[in-house]
Amino acid sequence: MRKIISAVILVLSFWGYAGAQAGDVKAVWNSNVACGGTITENTILAADLDCSGVIGTALTIGADNIVLDGNGYKIIAPNASVVVSIIGRSNVTTRNIDLSGPAGHQRGYGLYLITVINSLIENVTAHNREYGIFSDWPVFRQRRGRVDAE
Repeated sequence: MRKIISAVILVLSFWGYAGAQAGDVKAVWNSNVACGGTITENTILAADLDCSGVIGTALTIGADNIVLDGNGYKIIAPNASVVVSIIGRSNVTTRNIDLSGPAGHQRGYGLYLITVINSLIENVTAHNREYGIFSDWPVFRQRRGRVDAE
C-alpha cells in the first residue's frame, strides 16, 4: 500500500519555529562533509553526496542552529538505515535536498528526527524509503511536496 504524505515544510515544535533563516547560511561549501560523518556548521552541498557504501547513518546533524541546504542535490545512500539523522537538536533547517532511495527499494529512513524542536524541513524529497520523514514529535505542519513510502 502506497502512502503519500505531503511534506516539504514541516515545523516540528510545540512552541513555533524560531530556526535558522536563509541569511544565516555563511558556508558556501563545507569540505568536512563525509559519508558516515557529522556536520556541526552550516552546509550547502555543491554536488551529490554518494554514500552508497554506508550501511548505518549516512549523515548526522550534530549541532543546534545550523542549516543543511542540499542546493537541489541528493545524498545517495541506497543501503543506509538512515540518510540524515537529527537527534536532540533545535533550530536546525534541512532544505532543498533529495534523500530518496532506488526505485522499489523502500529501506530505512530518509530524514530521522528524535527530540528535535524549533526546526524547519523545507523542500525535502524522500521517495522509496520505508519512512521518508520520521519524527517522534506529534505536532507538525505540512505545506508542499511529497514523501512516498510503502
